[in-house]
Amino acid sequence: ERERTKSVYRELQNVRNRGGRIVNTGTPWHRDDAISTLMPEAERWPISRTGLVSPEQEAALRGSMTRSLFAANYELRHVQSEGVLFQGEPATFAERSLLHDGYMQVDAAYGGSDGTAVTCVAWHGDVPYVHGELWPETHVDRRLERIRLLHDELRLGTVHMERNADKGYLAEKLRGMGLPVSTYQEHENKFVKISTHARGVWSRLERLESDEQASADYWDEVMDYTEGAEHDDAPDSLASAVRLHGSGVHANILMGGI
Repeated sequence: ERERTKSVYRELQNVRNRGGRIVNTGTPWHRDDAISTLMPEAERWPISRTGLVSPEQEAALRGSMTRSLFAANYELRHVQSEGVLFQGEPATFAERSLLHDGYMQVDAAYGGSDGTAVTCVAWHGDVPYVHGELWPETHVDRRLERIRLLHDELRLGTVHMERNADKGYLAEKLRGMGLPVSTYQEHENKFVKISTHARGVWSRLERLESDEQASADYWDEVMDYTEGAEHDDAPDSLASAVRLHGSGVHANILMGGI
């Protein structure tokens, strides 16, 4: 049915008069459907922009169906539905001060199709309060100022990162910007790390409510993650940040100590 619809749409484009228009309306259901692959980029009106339902009604709708179905019907976006490691969506919080005195993990990209991801986390009891941002196919140098701004706005402590890839290049850059940095050598298998550490806290994790596109991209990549996924920068950063809890020394910016 999907391929038949695409074939019909191509034929309509062939017989369209010069200067004529075809007006498309509908809901994108699949990454390979006509809306996603053949039609011009659409003006999207997800449920949050319409003003037609209250936050309480939206929450009730979200809870009445699977994440993939809600995303397609009400957010006009695709999410992975088969084989995903993380089931359901975490609770959210709005009070940014819950992240104060936490720490940051940076998963840096240095070119190609990799993305740069950051995870900010503060623990209250056994609950990790998390804010994440992801910039797909973006070299970390292009996001240094955003990293510094996040660190300042959320009043975070230590910035953690692995030193395998760049031999300390990024650490020195961030130290030069006045950030406290700690590096570590990564030895753990990535899938094992994600499925053990990130998945292990998923049921009690809470994420910051954010309008940033980078935050939406981060959580989409986390919740779409499957073994062998093409992109895993966000879930890798999340898992590394969770693993750090209780395993290292963090500079405490608010209290002025270590």
